[in-house]
Amino acid sequence: MKKILCLLLCIVLLGSLSLGAFALENPFTDVSAADSRYDAISIAADAGFMVGRGEERFCPNIAICWVEALTAISRADQYLQGHEIEQTEETIWYKPYIKYVSEQGIDLEFPGDVCKLLTRGELAIMLDRIFFWVTFSDTNNVPSDYFADVSEGDEYYDAVYRLAHSGIMCGTEEHIFAPDDFISRADVAVIIGRIAGFAERVVMDLPQPEPELTPPPVSTPAPPPAGEHSELYIEGISVDDVITYFAEVCLDTEFGDKVGGSLIRKWTEPIYYTVSGQPTARDMEVLTDFVGKINAIEGFPGMYPVESFGHLEIYFYDQMNFETLMGNDFVGSWGGVTFWYDGLHQIYSETISIRTDIPQDARDSIICEEIYNGLGPVQDTALRDDSLINQWSNSNYSMTEVDELILKLLYNPAITAGMDNAQCEAVIRQLYY
Repeated sequence: MKKILCLLLCIVLLGSLSLGAFALENPFTDVSAADSRYDAISIAADAGFMVGRGEERFCPNIAICWVEALTAISRADQYLQGHEIEQTEETIWYKPYIKYVSEQGIDLEFPGDVCKLLTRGELAIMLDRIFFWVTFSDTNNVPSDYFADVSEGDEYYDAVYRLAHSGIMCGTEEHIFAPDDFISRADVAVIIGRIAGFAERVVMDLPQPEPELTPPPVSTPAPPPAGEHSELYIEGISVDDVITYFAEVCLDTEFGDKVGGSLIRKWTEPIYYTVSGQPTARDMEVLTDFVGKINAIEGFPGMYPVESFGHLEIYFYDQMNFETLMGNDFVGSWGGVTFWYDGLHQIYSETISIRTDIPQDARDSIICEEIYNGLGPVQDTALRDDSLINQWSNSNYSMTEVDELILKLLYNPAITAGMDNAQCEAVIRQLYY
């Protein structure tokens, strides 16, 4: 089966750097493969966010200085936003990055000595202010008084708790953030990696809140009169069946950190796609036929082939090139989807890859499956055996009536990107009866 990676705007790095970054060949002699920070350092270096100190040395445990951190974070921000940092002939190597931060209107106080060692509290402020535009997911439910050494009046208070909630930068031990401690170069690489999506967020061991008791409904709405159904109605499929199935496939992610995983993600503009690699004539026939079928879904903005610069890039690769492109999470998969969406949960870029070293009949199924997932129903289903996105099958070759229904609901104007489960349920009850 295939895998899907669905990430917020800040996690652009996986697709665009996948050709080189996930080779994970570390050029530094002082970073061991046994070091838990090895991958993050390798990728940060490959991406150009951080460089070594001297020939073949990264100096992972050396405390980072203020301007080194600013440079690395600015490069990551530049990359994730698609901005270019002007490279000049300045003798002061970090000047373009200070200029970049200033031009972005970021409220960041520059110290008198930009080479001073950076504290954890200062790093929290720097991350929070430079990445002000990112909507971080809530990974941890951190009480507002959790850190004994962070008080509400501290300058870094809001930044510390925002980063801790998201699992990007947490404490050094239970209830301790250590805001005045210096932070190492390797730890900064890992923290940037968490923001960019190539390092796992920290899940803190916190007491879970007591579940809220929901009173039973006062009454059950009466069913509509017999014979009066909407155009969406499918005989034998109740509205509750539809709501359950819609939530399973559209309001979750298959794996990963599940950023925004309980909100609707969908395309809102026409999708222009390119095809690369070694597709067979049959691959192209299946692809073109399936695109024609989804273009017939009312409300869907449409998919159209282009020669280059498409929002959606579709690759047909052998196993080695497939895994290099898609990254370690996709090892062993036959197909995969990675897409990116903005703070409004509108999908704006996507990569799909299909392996060419698998049987053609399986490829026929996976081509349609990956494209379908990439439209917004990101989670494979365990509820319907005949579905094109059945979790355990690569032998379903077309959308069922229920698969089409999900797309008709998802792309109905009444269901908008960013809606949660309760909002979707209320709309579906109005549309499907």
